[in-house]
Amino acid sequence: MLNSNVVKLSVFAVLTALAVNLFYPNLFWREPPVAITINATYDFIVVGGGAAGSILAARLSENQDVRVLLLEAGPSDWGNPIFEIPALGMLAYDTDLDWAYTTERQDGLFKGMENERSVWPRGKVLGGSGNLNAMVAVRGNRHDYDRWAEYTGDQTWNYKHVLSYFKKMEDMQVKELRDSAYHGKDGPLTINWMNSGPLAQKLVEAGQDLGFSNNDYNGKSMEGYFHIQNNVANQKRLSSSKAYLHSAMERPNLDVAVNSHVQKVVIENKLAVGVEVIRNGRKLTVSARKEVILSAGAIGSPQILMLSGVGPRNHLEDMHVPVAADLPVGENLQDHVTVDIAVGINESYTYRVDDFSSPWTLMQYHLFGTGALNVPSSLEVVGFQSVTPESKEKDWPDLQLHFMSIAGTSDFMRRLRYTEGVT
Repeated sequence: MLNSNVVKLSVFAVLTALAVNLFYPNLFWREPPVAITINATYDFIVVGGGAAGSILAARLSENQDVRVLLLEAGPSDWGNPIFEIPALGMLAYDTDLDWAYTTERQDGLFKGMENERSVWPRGKVLGGSGNLNAMVAVRGNRHDYDRWAEYTGDQTWNYKHVLSYFKKMEDMQVKELRDSAYHGKDGPLTINWMNSGPLAQKLVEAGQDLGFSNNDYNGKSMEGYFHIQNNVANQKRLSSSKAYLHSAMERPNLDVAVNSHVQKVVIENKLAVGVEVIRNGRKLTVSARKEVILSAGAIGSPQILMLSGVGPRNHLEDMHVPVAADLPVGENLQDHVTVDIAVGINESYTYRVDDFSSPWTLMQYHLFGTGALNVPSSLEVVGFQSVTPESKEKDWPDLQLHFMSIAGTSDFMRRLRYTEGVT
């Protein structure tokens, strides 16, 4: 029979280990160094440390003959548990880690929301929105890329060409997809099935009963109902900053400056020669010998361009911004609108709100990598379906369905609803 003191000590050790892993997930790892000071001139200046900027800075700095500066308006993502545990990303919404954008009012939309506006979360942190989102790895439909190539006349946009880059970035861990012609191995971005609950399998089986047998929406066809492919490594969120940038930050030719908000691009004789940035309460001008690269997102990059005088002339003049170039910047921004449909079931297949804060859920996640904390936004299954004769003929789905398995109402559900109107 075990001594009671040994049992108590063992329980205490397990709980302590869980607490350390939750609140200090990177305790035994060295924090990637951020720049304390920055130089006056670099070869390349990358604006925005999100999904694109993290990759660009890491790849550019592979060339030791150039100096690269990455400027991120938000803080580092290091050591924050909400950027580690998959289900906690939404806790950053409407905080200093979120740009806290809202949509404009639109006829017939968001009537049930405050001021008839949808909250539009965008990450203000190294790693960008990849630290806040549901980590669903969806490339987009192959026809979209071919259409862009045809529209622009640039064949490097076609699906055959971009597929090679998707494969290069991937480390596909799904056994039945690892040797697929549509997926790659040993890339920096780990892709796996969502570690989901029992409802997910029921939903996928329901899709199969309807005749949808495809198991890879990132493969030859998107049509069907699927377990989600997501970017998680060792049960932790894997944003592009973690996949690409953290290891590159040790390079002497790369400076990563956080809490550095770029105000505008400095333009001389129609050429971008640097940026103005607010850092530690001071305005600085940093020059670029080669290029300024804007990767501040679908909202941030157009905003910076317009503040720099690049945009629609009438709008810039209304805002009293000197016009450097009259271009249709920001005029084709599009997004989906999500419609919520709640369905009650009689079986215990879903998570409850209380599950996200229970000690058992914490133990499930840390010991086994399962449970509610391992499912981003409780999003477990995705469906793509063609609903018009034209889309069916082209195998070009025009409807996307997200299935979430959570029941109840609370502040937690309010945070989930913030994702309405966000892709």
